[in-house]
Amino acid sequence: MPKQALKSDILLLRPRGRQVDSRIFAMEQLGLSYIAGTARAAGLTAEIVDGALEPDRYDATLRETCNGDHLVIGFPIYPETVRRVARDVDGLRARGIVTHVAVGNHLATLH
Repeated sequence: MPKQALKSDILLLRPRGRQVDSRIFAMEQLGLSYIAGTARAAGLTAEIVDGALEPDRYDATLRETCNGDHLVIGFPIYPETVRRVARDVDGLRARGIVTHVAVGNHLATLH
């Protein structure tokens, strides 16, 4: 059986937002854009799916992602999103997705 082609090297997922989240969740996630730009400059492909701005696409991506689609799946994580990210990663693992998952935020990136 031939090896499955990657959909993108890196899948960057911002979790769904909630109305009680701060207004910063209403704009594009700068950290994910920075990571995607850096990856692309290094010759990698990167896809951003923003659950705060595109919740249906985010849900579909979580539902449809398969092993071999990406080398890494990344999530930004903040106090407001810890439980949401953990739930979404648990859902991927429950479906048998073993792709490496990285979580972090700009504070860790800049130190």
